[in-house]
Amino acid sequence: MTSRLPGALLFPFVNGTMIVLLTLASAWLFREKLSRGGLLGIGTGLLAMIAVNM
Repeated sequence: MTSRLPGALLFPFVNGTMIVLLTLASAWLFREKLSRGGLLGIGTGLLAMIAVNM
């Protein structure tokens, strides 16, 4: 993946992915309830990761 993306794009993508995945994992494993703001944040993070890869 590093051969396709420069570091300036790869670093935020990896960090954003980890934040979204950890949030979803905690909601699933610990049965945490996500608020509307939390869901909006996850959606925004996913859209940002898609935009970085375009």
